[in-house]
Amino acid sequence: MLKMDIMIESDLYLPIKKDIYQTLKEAGCEGLHIEITANNSFSNLLRKKFGEVLSLLDKSFSPDLSGLYHKNGEKKIILEVKKEKITIQNIYQTISYQELIDADIGLLVSPEEIPLQIKKFLNKHQRILQDKKRNIFIIKFDKIGEKILESSWYPFQPSF
Repeated sequence: MLKMDIMIESDLYLPIKKDIYQTLKEAGCEGLHIEITANNSFSNLLRKKFGEVLSLLDKSFSPDLSGLYHKNGEKKIILEVKKEKITIQNIYQTISYQELIDADIGLLVSPEEIPLQIKKFLNKHQRILQDKKRNIFIIKFDKIGEKILESSWYPFQPSF
């Protein structure tokens, strides 16, 4: 269980990494490789797979978690973690990472509910999260149970 009163964002990385790994495994994904990449700390494997774009990222601008999995071919995934309520800036930060890395899926994860104002806006502008190659999903992470709340996937739970 995470201590909520003194939690920093990086405290969420490992439990989210473990749970997304399990979620992908349960979805039938194979060859799972998820790592903490905050501060531009990509392994050689991800550097090779993600390509030269990583040289454009720095410690202040890189996804918190990144990885690969296989399901109908190799897929890339990035995760951006926030300890506070999601903002529109967080959404566009996640979109930027997903597009730069050419990830198949981008996840924005927070222990807080999506603010109603943002949810209403996204309901009117669905293309922001889902458009051509853009696949962004927002999920709530239960800090106490250290699990993604299955009912919280927005706009829907992907099949990966």
